[in-house]
Amino acid sequence: MKYSTDVKTAREVALEFWRSLNFSVGMPGGIQYTPGIFAAAEDIAAAQKVMPNSRLGPGGHPLDIVFPSIWHAICSLLSLYIRVIASRSPFSSEDENFDQFFGQRWIFRGQSRPWNIVPSAWRNPSDQTTFQKRLDIFHRYLMEFMTEEDDIELDLFGRPKSVRDAAVLAQHYGLPTSLVDFTFDPRVAFFFASNHCGSDAPRGLSNDIADYGVIDCISFYKMCVLSSSSVVFPPIQAQRLYRQAGLLIDFEVVPPTIPEMKNLDEPWKCLQDNCLRFFFPRTYPESSVLNDLRTPDFMRPEPFFSEVVQQVRALKDEDLGTDPKELIRTLRSGLKNRPPWRTKELDRIFIVTDEELAAIGSYMEYYVRVASLIEMDRVPRLDPFVIWKLMALDRRGLNALLNIPRMAGQATGRLKWIGEKIRESEKNFKEYFDRHKNP
Repeated sequence: MKYSTDVKTAREVALEFWRSLNFSVGMPGGIQYTPGIFAAAEDIAAAQKVMPNSRLGPGGHPLDIVFPSIWHAICSLLSLYIRVIASRSPFSSEDENFDQFFGQRWIFRGQSRPWNIVPSAWRNPSDQTTFQKRLDIFHRYLMEFMTEEDDIELDLFGRPKSVRDAAVLAQHYGLPTSLVDFTFDPRVAFFFASNHCGSDAPRGLSNDIADYGVIDCISFYKMCVLSSSSVVFPPIQAQRLYRQAGLLIDFEVVPPTIPEMKNLDEPWKCLQDNCLRFFFPRTYPESSVLNDLRTPDFMRPEPFFSEVVQQVRALKDEDLGTDPKELIRTLRSGLKNRPPWRTKELDRIFIVTDEELAAIGSYMEYYVRVASLIEMDRVPRLDPFVIWKLMALDRRGLNALLNIPRMAGQATGRLKWIGEKIRESEKNFKEYFDRHKNP
């Protein structure tokens, strides 16, 4: 059966695909979606058009694609997404699996207009010193609440000790950083790309396209190999970023100038230049229906982080030159919200129940499934390349997830499956690595 590509049909298929897609969080199982929806979405994706003067990939395929509606774009992207993370081939630790399948899942960034992918701290190059000072104050401020006597969560999953760790926590609350958000979940990218926007449209594009929403997509493997920027996974305290299945790219040092959209000569533009870009018109109130599909806590902020960032942003430039200890003492005296990890009374022994321990692990369990769950011949497993990268960047966090079932007993029985799959994926990658190290 061939499906129509009109907007009404595209909307129905896109919403059904969107609602039914899940990663069997909290139970053994694979990637789930409504049967038959995949073929329908692929038919509707045929309505795409190549943008005039599109960039071309290494194989000559176009990288700039335009869709007649957001619904066509959702159908296309979700069907491509499933095609990448599900294979009819059985699992094998041989080279062809690792080189052609593992690590090829996409990561996504949604923008309500097709600007350059630029960190917030780069948008005012003359203020770099001020941005860094505010970030340093924020980092020192956090450390005041992360002593050795604080909650077991910090002992298990680690403290965000570096300034860059602090930047991850500040990123979603308005403090400029050198970090750029991506996500493992394409639906999260569409939420941000379909939003209203009051900023100016980028120059260098035709007037209609310049006001379109855009999804940037690149394979996780390609991003790790090609990008000169470094990958950052969020510390467990950045729970909103976990709920959004997010990761960050650190663009680090700001360049002297930021070129226009069509100038891709700068090294930092390598990531953007290798992204596939999906353009679609943002129509309201039609596309606002996506907001109704968000989980209730998708954008819920942590009051503590919101308040601390607000305090730091409100500092005057002359305040930044005073003694940091004295400055933080003053800020802390006016603080109203307690950190999320200080759930007990401060004069009591910190005791975490099995249920509370399982709740901490559930954030990471959700993240690991969305970031790495794949299917091979309908058997669910975790992508060995993604797990290896997670372990390389946050071994303490994943080890804590593995240990929670042993520590908390029956309350976390649902976490045992994900632990077994993590160990299995580690073993698969080690076999591949050892074979290449000792051919």
